[in-house]
Amino acid sequence: MFKTFLSTLTLFILSFVFAKTAYAESIEEAKMLELINWLVDESAIYEYNDEPLPKIVYATQEQLGAYFYGLDTYLENEDKLFPIEGIFRSADEGTIFLLDDFDWESGSTMDVVVHELVHYLQYINGRTFSCSVAGEIDAYKFQSIWLMKNPIPNRQEPTFLTAVYIIETCIAETLRNSNLDETPPK
Repeated sequence: MFKTFLSTLTLFILSFVFAKTAYAESIEEAKMLELINWLVDESAIYEYNDEPLPKIVYATQEQLGAYFYGLDTYLENEDKLFPIEGIFRSADEGTIFLLDDFDWESGSTMDVVVHELVHYLQYINGRTFSCSVAGEIDAYKFQSIWLMKNPIPNRQEPTFLTAVYIIETCIAETLRNSNLDETPPK
């Protein structure tokens, strides 16, 4: 009798865990589709044709920081670096990494998903950039537009300085690459 009770209890707990996981995935998918449709409507350059949605992986701030900046850089400069709230990686169908306490229902940092979904749309639409950070311009632009239309307490739009940083980085890369292509003077 105890074995039957224990088996029933185990099945009940497992069904709850799987139901909660399925519920979370359905919220993730619904929100991502809503935001993708918004991005496609807002832009003239992105299309979405029911491609597989990116996977969502949750990670700690330390894991995101180490992945984004590189482990050594992160460990040596953790207190000086900007915190990372999301990352898009294009391998497979794409993966979005979010902080492990991300809350799809409250939407308190949904602008991060908007930002990462711009990278997803760039990926599935085959957009490439000669500058390593040029794709960030659209991501920050649509993140800012979304935040202006959907104000979130204590969240600020990316600033003009973000755009300046991206442009300066692209100029520096262009200059560095053009210097590599030149033959040295004789």
